[in-house]
Formats: sequence, C-alpha cells, structure tokens
Amino acid sequence: MPNWQIADYLLKTTSKNPEHSLSFVLSPFFSSDKLKTNFIRAQKSLV
Repeated sequence: MPNWQIADYLLKTTSKNPEHSLSFVLSPFFSSDKLKTNFIRAQKSLV
C-alpha cells in the first residue's frame, strides 16, 4: 500500500474514532512505552 493510501486510511479512521484508532494502528511500530505515551498525548492535543 502506498504511503498516501496509508495516510488517507489513518486520517479517516482517526476522524471517526480519535481516542484509540490511530494509536492502535501504529502501536506495533512503537517499541517503547514512553514513545507511545508521548504519541497518544500529542494525538489527543490535536483533536
């Protein structure tokens, strides 16, 4: 899947369910809990 399709998918799923969809989709890419926590915090501040 091309990057723009992934970005489009993430944007659509996040706008429908901003609390957990994006962090859930991306969670396998984050190794450390600190990074994950910072990402979720940043995501919630954007909503």
